[in-house]
Amino acid sequence: MNIPELAPLQNALKKKGHVPAVLVCSTDEGVREQVVSLVQEALAKSFSPVRTKRVNPDKEDAYGTLDALARMGSLFGEGYVLVVTKCEGSVMPKELKSFLANPSPNMTVVLFGDVRIKQSGLANAIKSSGVVVVAEDLKSDPAFRWVQGVAQELGVEMGYKSANLLLELIGRDRGALARAVEAIYNYKGEGYISDDDIYAYVARTRDIPPWEFDDAVLARDAKRALRAGLQRLYFHPNENMVERLVSTVRKLLWTKSLVKRGSSKEQIMEEMQIKYDFQVENLIRKHELYTEDELHGFLEKAKEYEILWKRANTSPETMLTLLVCELVLKNPRAHKKVSG
Repeated sequence: MNIPELAPLQNALKKKGHVPAVLVCSTDEGVREQVVSLVQEALAKSFSPVRTKRVNPDKEDAYGTLDALARMGSLFGEGYVLVVTKCEGSVMPKELKSFLANPSPNMTVVLFGDVRIKQSGLANAIKSSGVVVVAEDLKSDPAFRWVQGVAQELGVEMGYKSANLLLELIGRDRGALARAVEAIYNYKGEGYISDDDIYAYVARTRDIPPWEFDDAVLARDAKRALRAGLQRLYFHPNENMVERLVSTVRKLLWTKSLVKRGSSKEQIMEEMQIKYDFQVENLIRKHELYTEDELHGFLEKAKEYEILWKRANTSPETMLTLLVCELVLKNPRAHKKVSG
C-alpha cells in the first residue's frame, strides 16, 4: 500500500535504523497502521520478538506504561512498540519528554492524533528526535486515483464508475479501501472488479447501526447519510427509510420547541423519553442546522414519499437518494409537490 506521506518516516528508518517516536497526525486507519508496521519491521532487524502494546490515555496510564517500559529496557532481546491511541498537541507529558531526551534503542512510541496538532508543541518536540507524519483525508480525485493504484498493484482492473462506487460505500479511509480491494481480489481472482463485486463485498462484510444514518442526517452531511443509508438497505432491504427520516425530523422539531421554551437537557430527555445523554446532546447541538420551514416542508410531503416508497417502480436506492437530497442538502427554494 503506497502512501506518499510516509516517505519521511521510511527515509529516516533507512538512514538511522531506529526512530524513537512517531507522531501520526491523521485519523486515517490505513496511515496509522502502516506506520505501526514500518516501525515494527525496523525494530525486528535488531530485536526479537517485537511486542506491540496499545494504550488509551482516557482509560489507562499510557505514559506511566511508557516510563515503565523505557526503564525496563531489553531484558531478553525483545523490542517494543507502544501505540498511544489518542493524544493532544497541547499536552507534553513529563514521561514522554524524559523518553525523548534519553530514548531506548529497543523501543518506539507511536502517538495517534489528527491533523490539527501538526504544528503543536508536541509535534515540534517530536521532530527533534523522531518523525511527524501528516496525512490529510483523501479528497475526491486523489482518492479515486489511490483506489485504482491499489487495484493496479494487485493486477486487477477497476473502472471509474466502480472506483467511485467503492468510495461512496466504504469512505476514503486508505486502510478500509485497501482491505476492500484486496478482499475482492482474493475472493474473485484476476480480472475486472465490477459494481456487483463491490456490492457483494459490502453485503458480506459490513452492516452499520441505524444511528450512523441518523447522525449523518442531523449533521447535514449528505454524502455520509447516503453512504450509511445505502449500506442499511443492503443489509435491511425491507427497512422503510421514509419512516426513519420522518422520525428524525419530528425529533428535531420537538427539540427546537423545547429549547425555545428554555427546557434543560434533563427536561428534554424526560419529555422526549430519550435514554442516553449523547442522543439528546446531539439533537441540541444539531437542531439549528435546519430551519423549521425546511422540517415542516419535508413532513408535508412525507405521505407522498411513503406512497412512492411502497408502490413506485423506482428502486429504494434511487428513492433514498431523492430523500437525502430533499432533506439534507441546503436548498433555499420552496418545496415543490412530489409527482408520482
